[in-house]
Amino acid sequence: MRQPNPSDLELSGEALTVQRFSTSHLPPDQRYDAWLARDWPRAQSIFRTEPTEPFDTSWASAQLGPIMFVYTEITGQRWERRLQDIRTSDFDPIIINMLAQGERQGDMDGRLFRESAGSFSIHDLGRPSLHVSSASRTYSMVLARPLARQWPGELRDLHG
Repeated sequence: MRQPNPSDLELSGEALTVQRFSTSHLPPDQRYDAWLARDWPRAQSIFRTEPTEPFDTSWASAQLGPIMFVYTEITGQRWERRLQDIRTSDFDPIIINMLAQGERQGDMDGRLFRESAGSFSIHDLGRPSLHVSSASRTYSMVLARPLARQWPGELRDLHG
């Protein structure tokens, strides 16, 4: 097998932009509302959420072609994505999460799950879900649906 030549690995010269968001600098009573009002990744909410403890979060994300990489630290809350949310949303990716710290449990469209630190999950935002999470740190890959459809197997079997 031929070894890659450094000249085969030319970069486009464009810098990778990292977007950051944090509520830590805000008074505690303004943090959740500021997070809800952020314009990333969409101007409208993706989930219906309810904090289960005093809210705080910080995020970093970078887009590389059709894949977005996200690192999140967030306090505990309840997350729900209903059929009506899906119908009105223009955000329809597949998300691969690695939970680095914390716990989550819930229902991914009829499939019960429980995760602890070190576990991976696949979340299809085109399907309903409900979960509750403790404070957590998560690494995510957000894949555009057309890219995810190139995987072998059915996407339906991956949710949860």
